[in-house]
Amino acid sequence: MGDITLPATFWRKDFVTAALLATAGFFALGYGAILLTGDSSPTAIMWPADAFALCLMLRYAGDWRQRIIMLGGIFAADMFSNGLGGSGLVMTLGYSLVNTLELMLCLALIGFRRVLRFKHARAMMLFGLKIGVLPPLLGGVAAMLVTLAGGGALPDGFAGGRNWFFADVLGFCIVFPIGMTISWR
Repeated sequence: MGDITLPATFWRKDFVTAALLATAGFFALGYGAILLTGDSSPTAIMWPADAFALCLMLRYAGDWRQRIIMLGGIFAADMFSNGLGGSGLVMTLGYSLVNTLELMLCLALIGFRRVLRFKHARAMMLFGLKIGVLPPLLGGVAAMLVTLAGGGALPDGFAGGRNWFFADVLGFCIVFPIGMTISWR
């Protein structure tokens, strides 16, 4: 067996800082959104955490290994925020998996373009639909299934899926344009 240590370039200071910031920021934004929602819904009314983490992954994760490390931190932060928010085990694990899979879908749809530039408004709108609507839509369907698996009634499941979709889209529309514009570079 060969040496499986990662090269020093893998552990760049900016990547490690971004990975820690993505984890801490995801927890703070996620738990804040849960607290803002209160007990009125099992899903938050706005979810900026995904867009925040996506911005950092697009800017600082150079390959899938780095993206997976960041996703692992985000998953752990999501487990903590959902658990502290009072979700049961099924809901905590399910919602955390849905968020992680949603981010993986976003990353797969974007690919490895580090700088997003658009030649015209149509390209920007297509990108927004592809990244800002499709993953939240699939996430909403998955969140509905998680709500049902957690013992929710059918109307609660539909409401949870609907709320998930709109919370993700709202968070994406607010955070993603700003996050992709601002950087500490």
